[in-house]
Amino acid sequence: MRLSSDFTSVETESDNRLEEADHKYPRISGNTWQGMQLLPLGSSVNSISSSMDDWDELSGIRDMPYSDFGNPSKHFYAVNDWKRSEVLTERIKHNQKIEPLIVGIDSKGPYILEGQHRFVALSKLGHKSFPALVVIEYD
Repeated sequence: MRLSSDFTSVETESDNRLEEADHKYPRISGNTWQGMQLLPLGSSVNSISSSMDDWDELSGIRDMPYSDFGNPSKHFYAVNDWKRSEVLTERIKHNQKIEPLIVGIDSKGPYILEGQHRFVALSKLGHKSFPALVVIEYD
């Protein structure tokens, strides 16, 4: 719960977003997701502090539905992005390993902060959801 400027406790929309996201996106237990090994998060976590001033992180890796993010085919415009995703699709299919994406949730809803290529690759493999670290951005 956040404190107002006069130090009295107030529940804000941001606090509600954290609680709602915690209930909406199930936590993945263990280190596998849909038969794939979950890899540790890499240096992409640095983009959180580079992109946000005030945030909270949901505990654990969450299962995020594609339905909250729109059509994956509309996430790229450059040809080389499509080529990278195609190569990544084959690598994931062969290795059965995936690094979780990073999803931000602000007052407008969820968005991909890190992992657009993995987002598209998993969609091409027929997945209806993807693993992600979720951070709630406070406006």
